[in-house]
Amino acid sequence: MPGMPSFRAFFLLLLEGAIAFPGAAATEPSLAPQIATVFPHGGRLGSSFEVAIGGANLDGASRLEFTSPGIESRIVSAGPRCITVQITIAPRAETGTYEFRLFTPSGTALGLFAVGALAEINEVEPNDRPGLAQTITYPVLINGTADAEDPDFFRFQASAGQTLAFDIAAARNGSPLDPVLALLDERGSQIAYCDDYYIEKDAHLEYTFPRGGTYFVRVNASFSRSVPGADYRLTVTDRAYPMYAIPAGAARGKTVEIAVRGANVAAIDRVWLDTDAAHAIVLSHSAGELKVSMEVPAELIPGRHRLHFAAGLQEAAQPLPFEVSDSPEITVADNAAQPVLLHPPVVVNSEIAARGDDYLHRVHTYEFDVPEGARYEFHALAWELGMRTDPVLTLYGSDGSKLAFEDDPAPNSFIHYASTHDPDLVYKFAKAGRYRIVVRDAMYRGGPGFIYRLTVRDIQPDYHVDVLRANVTAYVGRKTTLMAQVHRTGGVHVIEPFKNPDSEIENFRIHEIDGWQAPVIVWAEGVPPGVTSERVTAEPKNTTFKGNDGEDLFVDGTVVDVPLQVGPEAKPGTYKIHIRAESSFAGRTVEREGRVVRKNRTVKIAPELQDDFYLTIMKPPSVLVTAPERLALTKGEPGHLKLNLFYFEQGGPIVVEARTESPGLNMGRVNVPAGSEELEVPVTAAEGAQKSVNVVMIARDPASGRVLGESAPVTVQIGK
Repeated sequence: MPGMPSFRAFFLLLLEGAIAFPGAAATEPSLAPQIATVFPHGGRLGSSFEVAIGGANLDGASRLEFTSPGIESRIVSAGPRCITVQITIAPRAETGTYEFRLFTPSGTALGLFAVGALAEINEVEPNDRPGLAQTITYPVLINGTADAEDPDFFRFQASAGQTLAFDIAAARNGSPLDPVLALLDERGSQIAYCDDYYIEKDAHLEYTFPRGGTYFVRVNASFSRSVPGADYRLTVTDRAYPMYAIPAGAARGKTVEIAVRGANVAAIDRVWLDTDAAHAIVLSHSAGELKVSMEVPAELIPGRHRLHFAAGLQEAAQPLPFEVSDSPEITVADNAAQPVLLHPPVVVNSEIAARGDDYLHRVHTYEFDVPEGARYEFHALAWELGMRTDPVLTLYGSDGSKLAFEDDPAPNSFIHYASTHDPDLVYKFAKAGRYRIVVRDAMYRGGPGFIYRLTVRDIQPDYHVDVLRANVTAYVGRKTTLMAQVHRTGGVHVIEPFKNPDSEIENFRIHEIDGWQAPVIVWAEGVPPGVTSERVTAEPKNTTFKGNDGEDLFVDGTVVDVPLQVGPEAKPGTYKIHIRAESSFAGRTVEREGRVVRKNRTVKIAPELQDDFYLTIMKPPSVLVTAPERLALTKGEPGHLKLNLFYFEQGGPIVVEARTESPGLNMGRVNVPAGSEELEVPVTAAEGAQKSVNVVMIARDPASGRVLGESAPVTVQIGK
């Protein structure tokens, strides 16, 4: 929507704890580990290799735990800003993207890791122009890094009439790279281009080459949206590359016919669910579509699953998400006669076609009958499945009048709080009759991948709890808080747009008409000895926060801070705890367990892992010394190293100096007055100094000489 910042950027910062929330008091700095880069961000079945994980507070890393039983790991080395891990992937592991958790003495951190079936190589620099392009053969997956000033070129041969798929996974794996793909002919002229294809902003191209010859594929960052070391995984293949399955899910215990779309899918001869839960029968195939029939096992757990494909012995590059439900499901073709009559409860699977330039007709209309007083939910799922659709729902009465509308459940809340782009509209019908629900994309787009799953069902007021981080690090003798968000479901609410008189930016208010109108008690359960948890009350009122113009903006739910007091006797370590909630309303008492919100909601997480929250207790240093990762210096010219200090223990003046000396490099010794938070250390380099030196800065008590804290290594790069 106009005037809105990028959801993904804010949401990732939220989950990493990098955003200061409106109204929140200043907090102590976190020493929890942070993962910034992973290279490579995945690997091939049956391979063993080293992975470099970059970030902050990584020293002392002890292990990684993967949600795939087919991935084993061993820490090879660990420093404050980088660790090296030996990864081994079993030959029969299930392909797909998995979550891993890194454990260090100062906390845990989550990351993503992909398991693929194609041969993999790493990019080789220099390859920043066509003349230096790296030659590749396909099918292949290329692991590389890129930013605005470091494009990567790859040279390949293509035959006349040959179709290749080019898919880059970066943001989907948690990389800070916003990638762009371009194809160039042998003269360097651009013949195809893609910036944002997926909702996460990754790029995808399928191209049929009219002539045989030499071509290039280029990878670079979009509008400088990257950081040094930002990684990607680029797939280049002439084999089957399935992109979408319609329907994108099915009811368990039922047989469903599935159309699979993508590049070169005619060669697919095997389709299966998860590791071996079910196998499909191939009904027909063409170059762009495969049709299969599959019986979904009745014993499957409802939720996210994976659909896998293979042609002969070669498994396709990626599986597709597939939802399993307990509801009756139907598939409706885009060209079906409208309106389509529904019989709730039902899940509707469909895809909005392009329909040429007639974009106003890129809508799907459904009718349904309701009794007087019925309360129905209309939930369109697309964004959380990784589909391209940004669904919008509009409800009409039997006389054609507009009754309700929803785009995003809380259009402004994702600036600071967890939210979704998938609408969840609830309406209570005062009169019996036949009504209509209309589904479209927010920008009236259509075409391949504009798929949605629309659930229509009766619903009663209820609630659930989201935990806004997967881990927290607390300090001995101090208080910390866990942030939770109580969502009231099954209630009718109205989203009201408004503008400030001196602004053209459209903002939104949320008015809850009814629903679970009772307080919800939230607390932490299973805390270790020495830690106490207070119970807090989430009132039935949407949390507000201030926008850029001072206006009140609304969260979809109530945000609460659950306090934890860590006593001096608490034992340092990492503990698995859970967030619990309880509330009574309309004669019902409901208990809920908090669900930890993930960065990438499309990744399959086993139900038993979705509620795990990790609390790490540690004793912090007396003084936290924060230094930049690098310092550039010229021989013979004065320089300064800027440091920040935070005092966990109040005391007198301190001395800051380098831990060790290096020939030719003179790091000054600074006497710091009590309480000073910033300082500059004078630095000079003389002849004989090395080109690159790692320096650790320490803070000492000048009286006793005791080390009070130290920085992560600073790489001093010395030029002439």
